[in-house]
Amino acid sequence: MITSACKYLLIGAAIASTVVASAQAAEVRYFRFKNEAGSVVISPNLPPEYASKGYSIINSKGRVLEEVPPALTSQQLLEKREEEIRLLAAEGEKAQKRSSDAALMKLYSTIPDIERARERAIADIEDRIKLTNANIARQRKLREEKEATAATRERAGKPVPERILRDIASIDEEIERLMAEIDRRRQDQVFVGERFDRDTLRLKKLLGIVDDQGQLVERKAVESLRPEQLGGIWHSRDKLGNRYEWIINPKGSFSWVSKQIDGSQLMILGSWGVEKGVLVIDSEMRQISSPDGTTNHGPSDEQHLATVISITEDKFVVVTEEGEELRFLRNN
Repeated sequence: MITSACKYLLIGAAIASTVVASAQAAEVRYFRFKNEAGSVVISPNLPPEYASKGYSIINSKGRVLEEVPPALTSQQLLEKREEEIRLLAAEGEKAQKRSSDAALMKLYSTIPDIERARERAIADIEDRIKLTNANIARQRKLREEKEATAATRERAGKPVPERILRDIASIDEEIERLMAEIDRRRQDQVFVGERFDRDTLRLKKLLGIVDDQGQLVERKAVESLRPEQLGGIWHSRDKLGNRYEWIINPKGSFSWVSKQIDGSQLMILGSWGVEKGVLVIDSEMRQISSPDGTTNHGPSDEQHLATVISITEDKFVVVTEEGEELRFLRNN
């Protein structure tokens, strides 16, 4: 039960709270601004002509309650909008670049992949040029035949039919068109080559092979690599679905089996060693099985080098002489 004293205390606290709230609500605010002469003016009212020039709202003790910046001029508004558009464009460019990088990595996982694609693209254009040249040769031969017919009639004192003259003119137009087509395809070769050069450089940056200045990044070999670390059965799979198995014997022998999605298979037997983190791989026998079941095998004396750049208990990564990065997982 609340005593009379407590009641008076509660009522007094409520009254005090109300008084404080009323005092805060009644707090006088002033506007601080500069007049045309540049002098600071403090006034309870803000003249309309100074509203766009910026001002401060302060209390009776001079504490700043709010800062209102000057209104932007038309030129400043224009520049601000231009900056906003530039920022939006930059963000859009970054997003497009991220999307382009993702597509590039999806298409090509290694540098040899994109180099082979470049060779195929340029070779395809070259094949088309050869076909066009063959067509030009046929047109020229046909023209010679038409000219021979016209010359025979002229020697016989007969007029050359208008049809033959039209045919010769038509052949000349076709030859000219085909020559222009070859010029366009030569330009296409240059364009394709430049595009692949840009994509190759970008892929090298994404793979960490070169830095932003295009300089080679040193891919350091694993120090103190021991043969027993590599002993075991390792497997890998590329993005096309081809599977690879590498059986490495710590005593120095190995077998390599690659199974392609088309049904063909390659098996290599040989020996290996380690020199300062670099695998020296000597193949001694190679066997190729085609999808139809036929097999070809024979001796091999190729040597390849692969730099081990990282290794753990369950996986290791090597970089080939061509710059291709291969990742292998231990087959548990």
